[in-house]
Amino acid sequence: MARQIIVMDRRPSGWPGSHTLRAVFWLAVPTGQEIPVAGFTSAVKGTDQPDATEQQALADGTVMEFVVNYSMPSNYSLPNAKAFLEASYAQCVAAFASATQFGTPGQFYGMKWDGTTWTA
Repeated sequence: MARQIIVMDRRPSGWPGSHTLRAVFWLAVPTGQEIPVAGFTSAVKGTDQPDATEQQALADGTVMEFVVNYSMPSNYSLPNAKAFLEASYAQCVAAFASATQFGTPGQFYGMKWDGTTWTA
């Protein structure tokens, strides 16, 4: 897994003096916790879309795609934004790796709420 953070865009937010940075984190999934998703479609589009190897890892469930949105001051420098994203990614990796109760793989996959009842 070569790429881990892909910035998709930066947009003005609703707050004066701030913007929203949208990115994707690709996290390695612990062995035994994979949930294959045939035909997985990444949020990453255009020239940055997953290559064949990355797409296969996402579809196999060995890599999880996590879309993040962060509100930042408009005057945040590029080095500050990069450092922030790297620290956020590291926190996600640590939280994911230290979770001891993932439960049964896929136990929540496909659950739906119709406004009244949950169905699996």
